[in-house]
Amino acid sequence: MNLTILSTQTGYFITILCLFIVIFMPHTNAYLPNIGVTNTRIGTRIGTRIGRIGYYSKGIGASQINSQNTHTANKKHLTSLRGGSDSSNLPDSYSGYKILQNVSQNTEGSQDSLLEKFKTLNPSSQSKLSSQITSLDSSYPGGLLSYVSKSRSLLSQSLSGANPFLEYTPSVPSGLNLQYATSQFTSLETSALKCTSLSALILVAGGLGERLGYSGIKISLSPYSLALNYDGSQKTYLELYVDYVRALRQRTGNVMKFVIMTSGDTDEKTRELVEAVEDVEIEIVMQEKVPAIENVEGRLALEGDEILTKPHGHGDVHTLLLSSNLLSKWSSSVKKLIFVQDTNALVSNALLPAVGSNLLSSSEMTSICIPRLPSEAAGAITQLTHKTTPSKSLVINVEYNQLSALLDPLGGDVSSPDSQYSPYPGNANNLIFDYKKYVETISGPSQGVVNEFVNPKLNPDNTFKKPTRLECMMQDFPYLIREKGVGSEGPGHDFVNLERWLTFSPAKNDLEAGRKTAEGGGRETGTLAKAESDGYVANGVKLRVGGNEVEEGEWKIVGGLYVWEGPRVYLSPTFCLTKEDVKEKCKGMKISAKSALSVEGFDVHVDGLELDGALIVNVKDGASLKIKNFKVKNEGWKIRAYDEGEEVDERDAIRGYEFVREGEERILIEEGDWIADENGLRRV
Repeated sequence: MNLTILSTQTGYFITILCLFIVIFMPHTNAYLPNIGVTNTRIGTRIGTRIGRIGYYSKGIGASQINSQNTHTANKKHLTSLRGGSDSSNLPDSYSGYKILQNVSQNTEGSQDSLLEKFKTLNPSSQSKLSSQITSLDSSYPGGLLSYVSKSRSLLSQSLSGANPFLEYTPSVPSGLNLQYATSQFTSLETSALKCTSLSALILVAGGLGERLGYSGIKISLSPYSLALNYDGSQKTYLELYVDYVRALRQRTGNVMKFVIMTSGDTDEKTRELVEAVEDVEIEIVMQEKVPAIENVEGRLALEGDEILTKPHGHGDVHTLLLSSNLLSKWSSSVKKLIFVQDTNALVSNALLPAVGSNLLSSSEMTSICIPRLPSEAAGAITQLTHKTTPSKSLVINVEYNQLSALLDPLGGDVSSPDSQYSPYPGNANNLIFDYKKYVETISGPSQGVVNEFVNPKLNPDNTFKKPTRLECMMQDFPYLIREKGVGSEGPGHDFVNLERWLTFSPAKNDLEAGRKTAEGGGRETGTLAKAESDGYVANGVKLRVGGNEVEEGEWKIVGGLYVWEGPRVYLSPTFCLTKEDVKEKCKGMKISAKSALSVEGFDVHVDGLELDGALIVNVKDGASLKIKNFKVKNEGWKIRAYDEGEEVDERDAIRGYEFVREGEERILIEEGDWIADENGLRRV
């Protein structure tokens, strides 16, 4: 009993002593360990002291914790003592909060509401948001202050309806118009072989296949049903690019560099796909997203308790090449840089002549273009001469909605006198750069950051329908060339204009969009089905130009889409890399309209083939096959549209149809030398 009374009295004494200290002790840390809360600004004075004493009573010294954990512990303790919401949060002790404060203070309070929101979050959410802000700040050149300031300026310009090109006079730039059937095409391909093999191929692949109706990454799709691996599986877009690199290596002995730019959306799946590539080294660089903006003041948009982020655009590829140090690694081995988009398989036909054109002109940058119809919804490469300041003049891609305003005073966007096409070449968005000049430009003050733009979707009262963001495009690099100034070694930017059938058929639209276009009579649906058909047509034309007999076909509606009902031909780059290869390795062919032909292999030569059906040839490296006076006749491949509601894998469903393989002949050669002639297939 005495012990109990003594303990109670002792407890009263300790309680009174603690209250005495709290009330009369000066507001200083001299009597307490330094536990990282000296910057406390929120909450009453007594509340702060109770928090300190309560925390210290747990016996944790300052050396055992970091300041962030200290803030969290104090805030939790105060909440339990005061019985209400925590008004003593310490947002200004978070680095992200301070960054946001600085942005807001320098942009007329644009982030004030976000700062208030920060204060209402629980400690865990504050920490996550702070980390995100810090990361976004460090990943954008100039930080978030630069990003928000640019956003406000560009939004103001956008709302005013200003056309940035109205200070310029447009004209047709210098460039090369090139046709496949000409000797110049052959000459440029031949001259560019070695230089192209000493290039870096940069594949911009940051987007998912959502517009195509596909949930995966676009480079995992198979553009051609006839492009088959040895095991019979269909080749993906990535595998087609790998085959091109392999073909150059086999031809020249040089190893072309291969880089893929991914995003947070595509990086993991791209790496999984790349892991399966065995004999070509692929580098991967990943772009970060940028904050979304939700009003004209540049306020950062929240999604839950985090800042909403969106893709910045493929213009990031330039800064990534610099920051990854890949450019410096290539200083002694790379002559040209080749930038391509992800789902235009026909671009492989353009690369050699485009590099040849760039060598011929000595330009820093050459845009691969296609003929463009007047008023077509496609950008055009344009010479812009500034009306008052010549140094501001440049050759640049101008989007169609801005081009019409420029050309109207000059008679409008009309065709050339001798052609159905506009004299302004259409931008296909595949680019060739001279390595040395590119590095000189990108290493300047810009550090590869190309001009940005903003494209908000607005309500009538100028509020946003949904958050927007700054975007950038890789083809706007000429602005950086202009900043540097063009030297005496050649022009800054020119173009090579190549036939559309040969070089351009990107897959970008889903079945629904394609069918709507087809219903209106339009054949250019931009679907995977159209891209596949265009590939077969292009190879058929190449065989005809090479002197072979290939029957004509016709375009028909299948499953609501235009598809090619005629000879379907796939020629792997391992078989025919150049126009001259087609001439030398494809002789005496007669291919009927119902036929399907696929040829893969470095050492394959045809000297007489009569095909009325389907023939699949796949010859592995080191083996050879000669086809001489060989006849193939079978039922071939028949196209069948999928039925409505039919269960089909999404990779196939987005095509809208399948090929029913009613008959085919397959020649698979793993090793050795073989011949296929009137006596059949045999080893020699």
